[in-house]
Amino acid sequence: MGSSWGHAAARLDPETIDEHDRWGRRCSARRCVEPATHVTSYRYVTGRAGRVSWAERRVCDSHAARFAQRYQVEIGAAPAQAGPRPVDGALPALYRGELRRVQGHPAGGWWLSLARAGRGGLASWTVPEFTAASGAGLDEAVHAADVFLARSRMLVAQEGWQHAGERATATLVPVTDTPAWRGISWACTVACSPDALGKATWYLERQLAAEFAPLREPLGNTGMDLHRAVRTAQRYLERTGWTLAGEWTSSGQVAVVHANPPARPAATRPAAAPAAAATPTLSSGLGRPPAGRRPAPLHTPVR
Repeated sequence: MGSSWGHAAARLDPETIDEHDRWGRRCSARRCVEPATHVTSYRYVTGRAGRVSWAERRVCDSHAARFAQRYQVEIGAAPAQAGPRPVDGALPALYRGELRRVQGHPAGGWWLSLARAGRGGLASWTVPEFTAASGAGLDEAVHAADVFLARSRMLVAQEGWQHAGERATATLVPVTDTPAWRGISWACTVACSPDALGKATWYLERQLAAEFAPLREPLGNTGMDLHRAVRTAQRYLERTGWTLAGEWTSSGQVAVVHANPPARPAATRPAAAPAAAATPTLSSGLGRPPAGRRPAPLHTPVR
């Protein structure tokens, strides 16, 4: 990237240009509606302390040329394309779950929290959307947690829930790491539906089976059609390590393909809290789901 006195300009890579176009992101220059194809950056001094700040703008071909001419810089070439990521960050990971009764929040209610080891520490957080029936005992709360985690997080208790008093803990693993679901391909669907603001948006949904909520990836909402959405979805799958298990098929404005997720590297198991001797183990059986069911393929290949 050419630069002079803190000013620099470079062309964006084709993937980023295409992404900006799919989401309707235009040149940031005032009143310009041309596609954003370049990035310009500059440094400036702010405040009495003389702090140096940095800013960048996404601009079109014309405004990038004007910027380069004004500050006497050369426009740098687009950066090399990034290689594929070995693991899809949307896939579930290894966690430790804790279920405990909390008095007054609400009265007699149960709280579910998750912890994950990584980056040299253990991060934990509560799951506010989890609920159990009012007045539920530990067995009922464990069953509710199993159903919730399997459906919304694709996590199951590896060795059941260990409990002591009004508390239960478990090591949670992805269902795709269990023998019944290992090696099953996912149904990947590309379709258009309204977003939260009602604008027509194309999405890629990946679903292992009807028992689990799908993973949803937005693809774009400007200048899109089925063919462009499929191409975008396929690039996304390839970059994140997924491999297609067949050919894309379509019916109307929906396209489907089966794909296999990337191999998961060995995960660090979250440290377990000290447990009392001979603690009972509770399990709802959701750790042993039935064999996966693949949806029937659609027709008319997308070309």
